[in-house]
Amino acid sequence: PQISQLSLMLYSSKLTDVGGRALASGLKCPMLEDLDIRWYETAVGETTGIALGQSLKSCTKLSKIYVSLSDTSIGDASGSALGQALLFCPMISHLTLMLYNTKLTDAGGKKLVSGLGQLPLQDLDLRIRDTQVAEETGVALGQSLRSLSGLAKLHLELSNTSMGDSSGSALGQAFLCCPKISQLYLSLYNTKLTDAGGKKLVSGLGQLPLQDLDLRIRDTQVAE
Repeated sequence: PQISQLSLMLYSSKLTDVGGRALASGLKCPMLEDLDIRWYETAVGETTGIALGQSLKSCTKLSKIYVSLSDTSIGDASGSALGQALLFCPMISHLTLMLYNTKLTDAGGKKLVSGLGQLPLQDLDLRIRDTQVAEETGVALGQSLRSLSGLAKLHLELSNTSMGDSSGSALGQAFLCCPKISQLYLSLYNTKLTDAGGKKLVSGLGQLPLQDLDLRIRDTQVAE
């Protein structure tokens, strides 16, 4: 119960939901401040994601989280569980969530990102590319970002999804509420973005004190 820093690397292993759930259930460490979990490229699924979310609710002192469950079978139940867990961790300033190439859709995606707005984040890295999330998740993400006035570093991988103009507009508006972002990586390539949302997205960039910008919107319908 006294563990304050924990790193569990089991990526590219034979871990399944049976072991993943048991492992995640044991992470109820009330003194934990720094958690690094990398279980990508395994056979874990929803029961593991749900168990992880339930355990994180007990880790109220967390300030730094790195969770990579990409290339697994987790989906909306896991996304919802993780989003709810964030509400119980009010001290998180550095958060990395890698859930790309999973079964996540808008049903779980919007609940996942809705939990971000309650955190004192300074550094956010969210990678949900190659999933079935769409406009509801994009709009919810934009709404959450509006509350993150202390955010200084933002990395968003939203490519190969069904996000479009509503998402682009929401993100552009959110940037106006994040006056401290100096490092921004944003990928929205191969999405449904057009000029309607694209121009609103990039218009928000001019208000930021950017020192490092990487914007990728190829293979979309944006134009002049």
